[in-house]
Amino acid sequence: MYKILFVLMLTASASFAQTTLKKLWETDSTLRTPESVLFHKPSKRLFVSNIDGKGSAKDGNGFISILNLDGSVHTLRFMDGLDAPKGLAIVGNKLFVTDITRLVVFDINSGQQLEAFDVPSSDFLNDATAGENGNIYFSDSKNGTIFKLTGQKVDVLLKDTLLKNPNGLYFQKGKLMAVDFKTGVFYSINLKTKKLIRIADGFLSGDGIEPLGNESWLISSWPGELRLLHKNKDAKLLLDTKAEKVNCADIGFDPDKKVIYVPTFYHNRVAAYQLK
Repeated sequence: MYKILFVLMLTASASFAQTTLKKLWETDSTLRTPESVLFHKPSKRLFVSNIDGKGSAKDGNGFISILNLDGSVHTLRFMDGLDAPKGLAIVGNKLFVTDITRLVVFDINSGQQLEAFDVPSSDFLNDATAGENGNIYFSDSKNGTIFKLTGQKVDVLLKDTLLKNPNGLYFQKGKLMAVDFKTGVFYSINLKTKKLIRIADGFLSGDGIEPLGNESWLISSWPGELRLLHKNKDAKLLLDTKAEKVNCADIGFDPDKKVIYVPTFYHNRVAAYQLK
C-alpha cells in the first residue's frame, strides 16, 4: 500500500517537473492595454478588459473586447463607457467589471450596461471573481480591501493589515484565494472566520490566479512571469517575458483544453499557451 502511494507521489512530482508551455497564437496589437482575460465556456469566447490609458484615470477610454478562441477579434469594442476596466467575473448572462471605484454590470449577449455600483472608500478596484449564490468578490489594490457584492449591496468583506495590495482573487469551495501584489504572498481566506492562511510566497507583483486541480495553481506576476504552484510548496516558472518587456497580467484559463490566455498589458496583445 505504502509502496503504491510512494510511486504515485513520485509520478505526480515527475509530471509537475516536466510541465511546459507551448505558444499557440498571439493577437495583433489592436487591443489597448489589455489587463484581464476571462474564458467563457458556454460561448467559447474570451472577454478582455482594455484600460486604454492609465490604470487610475477616469478618462472614459476603457472598453471590453471579445476574442474567438483562435485569437481573432470577434468584437473589439463590445462594451464601452468604462474608464480603466480590470477584473472580470460572469454570473449567468451578466458580466461584472471593476472600474477604479465602481463595479459595472453588462449583459454578455447584447453588450448593454445594466447597472453600476459605486464603491465608497475604494480607490483602485482590481480583480473580481464569482462566488456562491451569485455573489461577487473584488479587490482594491490600493487600500488593502476585499469587497463583496450580495444582490444589490456592496460591503467590505475583509480589510487586514496583512493585505497590503490584494490583487488576484479566485473563489473555490467556500474559500477565497488571493495573491498580494506588494508582498507576493498567496493566501487562502476562510469566508466564515475571515482568517487568512498563508499558502506560499514569492509571487511579487502577483496578478492573476487560476486553479489547475490536484492542489495546483497558476499564478501570474505582472512584470512578465507565470508560475505553477504545486502542493503549496513547489513553484515552477513556466513563462518569463520580462527581458522582452512583455507583461503577464490577469490570466484566463480553459481547464478542459489546458490553454492559458495571457494579457500582455503594454504590449497590447493577448497570447495563448498550451499547458503540456
